[in-house]
Amino acid sequence: MTNPRPMWPPPAVARSLRFSSGIRMAGVRKAPSPSGERRRTTCSGQAQCGGTAGNGTPPRTQCRSIPPCSMRVTINVWEPKIEQPNEFSLSQLWILGGSFGEDLNSIEAGWQVSPDLYGDNNTRLFTYWTSDAYQATGCYNMLCSGFVQINSEIAMGASIFPTSSYSGSQYDISILIWKDPKEGNWWMQFGKDYVLGYWPSFLFSYLADSASMIEWGGEVVNSQPDGVHTSTQMGSGHFPEEGFSKASYFKNIQVVDSTNNLKVPKGLGTFTEQSNCYDVQNGNNGDWGTYFYYGGPGRSSNCQ
Repeated sequence: MTNPRPMWPPPAVARSLRFSSGIRMAGVRKAPSPSGERRRTTCSGQAQCGGTAGNGTPPRTQCRSIPPCSMRVTINVWEPKIEQPNEFSLSQLWILGGSFGEDLNSIEAGWQVSPDLYGDNNTRLFTYWTSDAYQATGCYNMLCSGFVQINSEIAMGASIFPTSSYSGSQYDISILIWKDPKEGNWWMQFGKDYVLGYWPSFLFSYLADSASMIEWGGEVVNSQPDGVHTSTQMGSGHFPEEGFSKASYFKNIQVVDSTNNLKVPKGLGTFTEQSNCYDVQNGNNGDWGTYFYYGGPGRSSNCQ
């Protein structure tokens, strides 16, 4: 079976891709200074892509059929410490469709540290999908049929190196995901040059048509070792108020609107389940556009 040819990213997206050449792993770039139980910190936003959010709904990114809805983001890369092998820490984007009940559709991509999944503590590029709220469908990377990889240069689950260091050099990756309006498939691009593959539209019910929300942020698994909160770190392991080179960030958060132009999401809001363990702070400036710092150390005197 031949791979369907994607409708390439909208011109506005293609014009905006300006990344430096890869450093050790293609697509990883050095960043300049700016001017169990799961714990999540996220930033979600609303944008109108040929439609509007319904009354009474939370801030959402509403994507409807044509023109294609796309999103792009740059994610700071770290190697957070994991307390227990069955825990993980990740930083990613979520493209969601349906309700948060049993019918949730989700496309996810970013980086993660997961000793149980990979057998080590390396920071790795990953994808995930589900069409039934993580019950019976979906998987990471290529562990089941679903995501179709067409690129032979970068493997899903590959280690990302180098990673950022506290008060030292900062590195980040950029991910672009867009919906092909002709075939309905969701495509993923890594960095400037690498279209990695796609999620076929037939995998999904709601996402076959549109997305209802986009989220960006971090997540950890808290297995509550010895009955207390885990010390598994999120992001850099430091709180957002510490800022650049100390706290992890997402920046240049953009979506494509109904006029095929990149724009910042409207009504951007933040959420954290336990701010004394992990937190999030968002902002906007000329160099980074819409951004947020996030993360934290987990267990501490203020997080039990």
